[in-house]
Amino acid sequence: MRSQSYSLFVILLFAVSAANTYSFPLKNGDYAPFPDYNVEITHLDLRLHADIESRSLEGKAIYAFTPKNTRVQELVWFAPETEIHSVTADRNVSLDYSQAGDTLIISFDEPLDPRENFKLSLSYTSKPSFGVHITRKGSMISSRLPGAVSHWLPGPVHPAIQATFTAKITVDEEYDAVFSGKKNTVTQKNGKKSVSWSSEYSTPLSELSFAVGKFDMNETFMGIKQIRVYQEEGVSDEAQRTEILTSAIRYIRDSERYLRNEFPATEFNIIHLEDHFWETKNAAYGVGFLYKSIDNLELQLWKAIISQWYGVSFRPLTWSDAYYMPVLQAFLAIQQNISSDNVNASDPLDDAYDRPVSLYDHFGQRALLNAKSALKGSKDLLVMESLDASIRALASRNTPFSDADFDITLYESVGRRVSVPDWRTSDVSEVGTYRIEFIEETPTEIHILAEPLGYPQEDSITINLSWESEGSLSQKEIKIDPNGDQYTLEPDHAITAIWITNISGQIDFTEVKPFPFWLHQMRRNEDAEKRKQAALALVEFASNPDLELALQDMLAREENPDVRAALYAVLSEITSGARGTERRFIDGTRNQEKSIRHISMKALRAYRGVPHVEQHVLSTIQVSSDIALVNEAIRTYRYLLEPEDFRRFAIRFLREDRQDLLFSATLLVELFELPVASETTEAAKYYLSESWPFELRWLAYKLLLNNSEELQWRSSFVDNYYTDPDPRIRFLAVASVSVLDQSDKESFIEQRLLKEYDQRILEHLQRMARTL
Repeated sequence: MRSQSYSLFVILLFAVSAANTYSFPLKNGDYAPFPDYNVEITHLDLRLHADIESRSLEGKAIYAFTPKNTRVQELVWFAPETEIHSVTADRNVSLDYSQAGDTLIISFDEPLDPRENFKLSLSYTSKPSFGVHITRKGSMISSRLPGAVSHWLPGPVHPAIQATFTAKITVDEEYDAVFSGKKNTVTQKNGKKSVSWSSEYSTPLSELSFAVGKFDMNETFMGIKQIRVYQEEGVSDEAQRTEILTSAIRYIRDSERYLRNEFPATEFNIIHLEDHFWETKNAAYGVGFLYKSIDNLELQLWKAIISQWYGVSFRPLTWSDAYYMPVLQAFLAIQQNISSDNVNASDPLDDAYDRPVSLYDHFGQRALLNAKSALKGSKDLLVMESLDASIRALASRNTPFSDADFDITLYESVGRRVSVPDWRTSDVSEVGTYRIEFIEETPTEIHILAEPLGYPQEDSITINLSWESEGSLSQKEIKIDPNGDQYTLEPDHAITAIWITNISGQIDFTEVKPFPFWLHQMRRNEDAEKRKQAALALVEFASNPDLELALQDMLAREENPDVRAALYAVLSEITSGARGTERRFIDGTRNQEKSIRHISMKALRAYRGVPHVEQHVLSTIQVSSDIALVNEAIRTYRYLLEPEDFRRFAIRFLREDRQDLLFSATLLVELFELPVASETTEAAKYYLSESWPFELRWLAYKLLLNNSEELQWRSSFVDNYYTDPDPRIRFLAVASVSVLDQSDKESFIEQRLLKEYDQRILEHLQRMARTL
């Protein structure tokens, strides 16, 4: 056991120190800050054949270069997961080469003459587990994580190394091929399609990217620049693609005007995909990626466009230096009034596991939003002045930068040391929560109590109160201590209704007030949102004998669909399955308003044992074209049936839904709400395989992890999925090794430390190794 642990220690030491042995990125997940590039690459000619079925790439990379000194007799380049077939120089002269791990070493018979130009040709095959992704819809997409390009392009790939390029991508004729740069010609022969691309400008090799798939394509022109959007089947319709193109033109023009600098790419190709595959960077040279699985498509598009200036042309030398990139992007988002306050919750794996922020996160969408929040909250106006003074100059630079370079730029812009706020300590999801209670002491005296329920604000809370008194409206602004406070309002006349119209800062609050105030607000307030708020608040007074009649009266007179839906929700709470009240909700499931249909369907859960309710819900499942309503009906149906009956129904329905996957997630969740049976766990394990979307695989894994006492499935999961193409699933496989015995666990970790490239997974492996 001791020798096994010792070998793990050696592997860990190698993983940390190997990056310092060679000049290009290895197991540390980042680029070397000072790469050893003793030759100047002037041009790359790339021929790439993508075979999606075998998940492989065959390539020929021809580098034109000149030596920088008289001592160049050996090149040490990066070629992970790549089999080199031949290395030749000018006139097809074969060169000696060797591969040691991820490193390709090329030897020359004698030192090269710096006065001469040379060409070096690499013929190779790669089958990357890290550098590319194969999507569920059969697209092959290159990764933009540091070091990823080298997994399909062996050579001196680094942000500091740039050259012009030509590329010819060959695929089966039913596929499209997209690459960085300008699209030139398309030829077809013998069932194959070849698409050629080129760059007029010197381009960082680390910023090259490709996508191969069966895409729908729309295109337009912006002056002489061409913009295209390619999308996987079913991700968006033609109208949405047109809207993406329209927005892209607007964002590019607005950014050009603000930065006074031309868009850096020759053309711009937008790739719209179903899933993001744990990629945190959505831009490469001339390419932007959009993901259906992430909220805020407009922000994704803007970020891909602005990254052409800040992230591609002006780019970090290493991803550790990318700490400043979100600050630059956030400053522009603020200046250009880019609405970017809504974003998905953090990645589900981050919520489930203690994964520290890695350098991968520096390019993520949440980093941009956190940086925007940090800049807005900064009390140092010099920060904004320095960014404003340097932002346009930086837009014209086609160079890599280090964190020191950026510090110097800010210093020179204002003549003083400036520290940008740390966006890593800012979280846009943090919202202060307060309970605000209105207590009617007398008709003309109201006590207002404020109590923080979440973290308190730093500054006092400004609340704008509105109230109705003798039929007229009044307003007053008050300030309350953020740690809790009370205030007394004493108007001249009796108050019949009171509410908050606005508060400053990021604060959520709940209002607590007497029944007459809520009732008056529901009946009289002209603001539909306030009427809805009042209706929902009246649930707390379900025992009041006047409430049901008041709600029915409001329902007859209310025209706003959101308020009507709220009234249905309250009625469902206070009737609570009483015989004879089900007809209202059966009729409600046929309402033209979506929200009323769904609330009514949910209300029918209370009517177990009523045959015509059960039949109506089943009929909705069988014939309705409203997918969301059917999913709600499935949830309701579980409440109406005996557990065994629903289990049989759900498992049968799962088989029927395997093609469309419209209801599978709901069916799985509802199955695990019942006592867990062997049929349930088998049904869930079926969805762990890579043929299903990640969201469904993750759901199945989570349900099994939280509900199944059987441990065998976890060891099988490790065996079957530790090399899965999806890095998130590989992460889950690593997280599942705790069920293995000690020797198997140590052996597994040892092998994966040698084979894995994703930094997030490596960090998890290294932490586990240290605890053995």
